[in-house]
Amino acid sequence: MKNSINSAIETTFDSGSGVIASFNMKAIPFLLLMVVAITSQAATRTWTGFTNSDWNNPDNWSPSGFPNPSDDIVIPDVTNDPVLSNTATIKSLTIESGGYLTISAPNGSLHIGDASNNGIDNAGQLDNYGSILIGQNLSITSQGISNDGTFNNEGTITISDCGTDGIYNNDTFSNDGGTVNIDDTGGKALYND
Repeated sequence: MKNSINSAIETTFDSGSGVIASFNMKAIPFLLLMVVAITSQAATRTWTGFTNSDWNNPDNWSPSGFPNPSDDIVIPDVTNDPVLSNTATIKSLTIESGGYLTISAPNGSLHIGDASNNGIDNAGQLDNYGSILIGQNLSITSQGISNDGTFNNEGTITISDCGTDGIYNNDTFSNDGGTVNIDDTGGKALYND
């Protein structure tokens, strides 16, 4: 049996259990908004390579699921290294020592923006045969790429809207046949240490 007290509150009576439940109907939109806000908060998603090397396999990530624009991505040293062969948009990327990422040609494309620090922190190895876009009207607080590992570019890298350097290189950065475009940085386009 359901009785309407007013347009804002509904009361439900379960005659079998004798329980009366009431809730405020005006609160439902607010609760839905809170659920959306909680689920869209930035998260750290870590590559496990549990199943294979396919970036798009949700079972290769912890927590399970596809990386999204609000995710900070971490690639550790694992058996199955990720291969990105389509377009992915994330908040930031960290490749740990021993970690390895390949962005394949022709359709592999990584878009990074709104990073609270560096767009890419590389202490492992990144091989780019596709394209990397960093910033692009979504600001990066610090460097576009901070490289303390091996970075091989045979594709295209476009960096803009960085707080400091476009690329800060402290190890091996190879641009063999690739293209690098850097503009609108708060520091140097390329800083070799």
